[in-house]
Parts: sequence; structure tokens; C-alpha cells
Amino acid sequence: MTSLNETAILVFSRNANEEANEKKYNNYVSSKQAVEIAGQLIDHTLNQAKATGLPVYTFYTNKQHGGSFGERLANAIEKVFSDGVSNLIIIGGDSPAITANIISRAVHNLQKQNAVIAPTNDGGVYLIGLTKQAYQRNLFIDIPWLTDQVFDALTQYFLLLKTPSIKEVYGDDIDNIPALYNWLQHHSTDFLSVVFNSILSSFKKLHQVLSYCAFIEDAVFTKVSLRGPPQLAV
Repeated sequence: MTSLNETAILVFSRNANEEANEKKYNNYVSSKQAVEIAGQLIDHTLNQAKATGLPVYTFYTNKQHGGSFGERLANAIEKVFSDGVSNLIIIGGDSPAITANIISRAVHNLQKQNAVIAPTNDGGVYLIGLTKQAYQRNLFIDIPWLTDQVFDALTQYFLLLKTPSIKEVYGDDIDNIPALYNWLQHHSTDFLSVVFNSILSSFKKLHQVLSYCAFIEDAVFTKVSLRGPPQLAV
């Protein structure tokens, strides 16, 4: 395997505005809060990457090139490899579960194996580690990115290249506000504490509206169902 000083981290993400729109955060919170949430998740990822002390490459929307997600990611990977990097850790900007310790452990595992995958609970991944030897452009682009089959497809990809992967701990990526709300209810975190209050407030309001609608629906249904049958004139 390659040495630690040939390892880098690639942060690959949309910018905050596009991420908020793509994830439809503003279906539950204001547009301003939506961008703030996306921005804080991206900043969290970047801060955890920098905390490892390794070189960090950022590829946000304006630096991505290609017709599909797979092509854009492949082009970013090849740019980093062309700088002399041999080990690469790839992370997105939508996982509050990512930590410097998880990244460092993946880096350490790349010293023993050519591939590391950290799966999410919905079939995706929140971290990919691979050496230059474990990268094959055409096969990599053909992985069904942005689906619930990514983890299985990456596992098969590495097996096809005769590069068994090391599986890291399960984590979460955030695809919508309910997912973030559920995650925050079960995890303690500082970087999203302010945002959590906004989300909590929005969910309480939504719950009140839905409860009121359910009450009205129930009242109307009860009134109609208790009405006697029509009387026929004789």
C-alpha cells in the first residue's frame, strides 16, 4: 500500500443553495433556513476533513465538470490523482455522522487494503476510500450513483477489480428535513444546535396544522355519518 503522506481527502458536494434546493429543505423551513442548514452540513464536513491534518481538495458545483454525477466525480478524482496523490478519501457534504476519527480510521485502513466503504442506512455511502490502483474510470462512472444501490454496486465494483473492501461503520446522510430531524433527536451535536431549534419549531407548527386538519376532517365525517337517511315523500 502507499504511504500516509500520499493520502488526501476529496470533499465533493453541491454548493449550499443547490443542495438546499435539491433536497427540498424549504418544504419544511424557510429558504434562508434551508440554505443555512445545507451550509452548516457542508462546513461540518470540511472542518472534520481539515482536522485530520491531511491535504483537502474541495470540489463544489463551480469546480465540477461532466454530464452525470459519475462523470463529475470521476473527473474530480482524476484531478487529485494527477497531483501525485495515491490514496484518496472521498466524502460528501450531507452527512452529520462524519468525524475526523472516522476519516482517520479509513485512512489507516487504506494502508492495509485498497478500498474502504462507509455505508449509510438507506443503501448509499457517506465515505469512499480507494487507492489509485483501485480506480477504473468506466466502471466507476457506471455505478448507479444517487440511488439506494450505491453501496452494493461499489462492493461489486471492488470485487470485480479483485480489490476486496473494508466496510466502515454505518452512518447517515441527509436527504430531507425529516431525516435531519430524526437524526438530531438521537444524536448530540453542537454545530446544528441553532438549526435544530428552527426545525423543531417548524415541525411543531406543521404538526399543529395537520392535527387541526385531522380534527376538522373527523368532525365533518362524524356530522355526515350521523345524519339520518333521506325521507322519501309518500
